[in-house]
Amino acid sequence: MSAATIDIICVALGGAAGSAARYAVSRMIGQHAGSGFPWGTLAVNVAGCAILGILCGIIARGVQIPTPVRLMLTVGFCGGFTTFSTFAGDNIMLMSAGRIAASACYAALSLALGLTAFFAAQRLAAAI
Repeated sequence: MSAATIDIICVALGGAAGSAARYAVSRMIGQHAGSGFPWGTLAVNVAGCAILGILCGIIARGVQIPTPVRLMLTVGFCGGFTTFSTFAGDNIMLMSAGRIAASACYAALSLALGLTAFFAAQRLAAAI
């Protein structure tokens, strides 16, 4: 089996795990927080940004992670776990319902918290 094929399989496996984790976490949060605001998607996106930040921080420290494993975790798991397309759909749903302020708040929180989580996690991982 070629290295490219192994990489693709690893990305697919990581993506499947990330997608399943996204569904489980988002559903759990949605059941507890209610359906008036997309808290589950927000939490998943912020957590996904933090996870990717940690991984990038570890890689930046020079930790050698085999390419298939790195791809499985970053492109696969984080790509399957984070939900930017769902984020866009949630914003359209809020705007279509006339909840423009909620849509703007959700977009701003997603961006601000996601960037902050990534930056803080990357710095933390690089400092450890």
